[in-house]
Amino acid sequence: MRRKSLGKNLVLVPVTVALLAGNSLSANAVTNGNDTEHLVPARDIAYASQDVPVWKLTWDKAREMSRSGNYKKALTNFTVLLDNKPNLDEARWEYISVLLHMEKWYQAEKQLNILLAKGQKKTQYLFAQAKIALHIDNQQKAEQLYRQLLTQFTAGQENITVMDGLSRALIGQGKHQLALQFVERLMTLLPENTIYSRRAALLYVHLKHFDRAGELLPEVYGIYPTDPEVIKACAQEAKQRGSQEKAALFWQELIALAPNDEAANFALVSYYRLQGNISMELIHLERLISINGQDISLAKRQAEIFLDKGRADRALEICDSLMPTYPNNQSLLRLRRTSLVALASDLLVLVENSGSKLLWEDLLEVTYYRVEVYKIMADFLREKGELSELTDILLLIAKEVPKSDPVWQELDGLLITQGRGKELAALHKKFQQNGIQSIN
Repeated sequence: MRRKSLGKNLVLVPVTVALLAGNSLSANAVTNGNDTEHLVPARDIAYASQDVPVWKLTWDKAREMSRSGNYKKALTNFTVLLDNKPNLDEARWEYISVLLHMEKWYQAEKQLNILLAKGQKKTQYLFAQAKIALHIDNQQKAEQLYRQLLTQFTAGQENITVMDGLSRALIGQGKHQLALQFVERLMTLLPENTIYSRRAALLYVHLKHFDRAGELLPEVYGIYPTDPEVIKACAQEAKQRGSQEKAALFWQELIALAPNDEAANFALVSYYRLQGNISMELIHLERLISINGQDISLAKRQAEIFLDKGRADRALEICDSLMPTYPNNQSLLRLRRTSLVALASDLLVLVENSGSKLLWEDLLEVTYYRVEVYKIMADFLREKGELSELTDILLLIAKEVPKSDPVWQELDGLLITQGRGKELAALHKKFQQNGIQSIN
């Protein structure tokens, strides 16, 4: 397989990948005789009388439209015909055949039920029932019908059609081990049909038969290089072999096709984290958060990265967005405290270099935690013995807290000691005015 080295820009933790959802292991490889040119008979309707009735002309027209590939008009004519001649079972079956070809499963089911209600048990009806059940996600019924057909057809094209449908029905129910036996038989019968080698490879990965998967995947990938499920299987198989970088390369290929694929983003988050590439890790984290909402584990990791990148303000924003939902989460509380301390430390540089006015402007919009940040900064300044700067910070805090807060007592002493009595008097006067205004 072609690959380029990612160096340090790309190890994966175990990731559960939904390789087998829906019909991802299957494709429209086999039909039960409803090829485009055989949906309706090649002949027109025979009628003995010279006076050709309208219903015959309508039927002939429906067949003509079907044979020419104009299925929409064919359906219109069949509808008109059966509205006027509801007992024309042959015409209704032709109508069903066109509906099946156009993948109008629910309409086909409705028409087929009309025929089945008459007690007719034709094999072609059973095939149609099974196919419809498979495509309307009634996998249990599809399995039941295909198993019934399997007893009737033990060889030939019909047997292949049955095993194809049965394997898909089993996969749809999560019965992967049971499905595998039919897929392996189909591979033996049709070794050139890559659909079955693809389906088998995905099953091998899902069932953790990685050695067998490894034998098939190089060829399957070569045929289906842009198939998301194949790329996922290649990534998981590479990881199992211990080739972490090659696995990451496959996940990157998948991201290029499906940027919001959760498995790929989770895998790359883990890979980049172990590589120490926090910028790339952050890209995939943010994509996962956009998909899953504010998942606490993802969001906390996002906050940690912002802390590492020197963006304590962003880390704090993330923590505060999580607090209403997880108010007692101890690791979140610790992370928030770490973010506060980091932000206070960063802003202290502004205080020392630019004065408290600039600091106030920087924190003006930080309404939820500015007092907390100021108090942490005050702790730093006390430890450093920088009493003048400490006084400036306490003046800012005093504007935000009640007079019962210990800050006021400390501030009074500092202002008096530093001969800043006028500032002290002005502060008390302003507080008193604000108190009267708030009462009024």
